[in-house]
Amino acid sequence: MEGALRIIVTIFFIGLVAMAVIFFAVFGIVPLSQIGKVKNGGSPSEPIIINIEGGISNPSTSSGGNEPANSSTTTGGTTNNNPSSTGGTSTETGGSQTTPETNPETEGSDSPVYVPPRVVRLDVPPGHPDAPQQSAPISRDQLPEGAIEIVANNGKLSPASFTIREGEDTILAFTSGDGKTHVLFFKDPSVQGIAIGIGAWETRTISVRATSAGEYRFACSVPGHESRGEKGVMKAVK
Repeated sequence: MEGALRIIVTIFFIGLVAMAVIFFAVFGIVPLSQIGKVKNGGSPSEPIIINIEGGISNPSTSSGGNEPANSSTTTGGTTNNNPSSTGGTSTETGGSQTTPETNPETEGSDSPVYVPPRVVRLDVPPGHPDAPQQSAPISRDQLPEGAIEIVANNGKLSPASFTIREGEDTILAFTSGDGKTHVLFFKDPSVQGIAIGIGAWETRTISVRATSAGEYRFACSVPGHESRGEKGVMKAVK
């Protein structure tokens, strides 16, 4: 009787020792942290590869796809190679983020932007967008060669007349020689867009042209200036 009892105790003891060996063998190969992850978040259908060095790799993706397993492992830890960190395609929630393609035909092009030529009309009112535009104030020594200068001074314009060629552009300068404001304008509707306004001691320029030969009268539009003698005539010849 005692012999049978000893045999039963011995077998029970051997079984405990075997279970302990198996327990420590499993926990020695698989880290506790990884066992917790597999138990709580892993899928029973997902195979777990245990490397000899003790690392764990999961051949499936988190979305359950059929992408190939990562090829690299590290000793004693988990390696998760993310292709997006090495220049690959980065996928975000709701779509893919890709680098926009560039058009080699337009990228870095040095071709000038086409600007349509400005149409200058003489038969529009002064200040109209298509009318000739006067310059900013300049000094008299900056007048271009060939420019015709008219000086307004104490009730008269000097010279009171000048001649240009029909159809040719001529630079006309207007100067305040008496420290007063003056506005030169043309009375003929065909050239009414030509006008220059100047402040005290200012000089400005504008391009003038006559489409046909004849006489074109001009004057200062400031009240009282024309009646004092600030007027003249532009003659266009063939």
